[in-house]
Amino acid sequence: MLQSDHSPEALRQLEKAGQIDTRVSATAAVRDKSNMVLGSLLFESKQYGPAQLAFDRVRLDWTVFEPRAAEHRVGRGHRT
Repeated sequence: MLQSDHSPEALRQLEKAGQIDTRVSATAAVRDKSNMVLGSLLFESKQYGPAQLAFDRVRLDWTVFEPRAAEHRVGRGHRT
């Protein structure tokens, strides 16, 4: 969509996908990717405020990708 004349529509779709409320890991990954792409496009367009909002919605908890990482930290006495 971005390579055609539909870039405003593509941005709307990324915004929509970036605000999906879910606890399903695969869907949350799509949400994160949408926010990363949206944030990057907005940043490249020098729309820094909206880009920051998109980047702020990206999860930074990597234990969702490594479920045993939290168990490992707890086993070593670290708090999660």
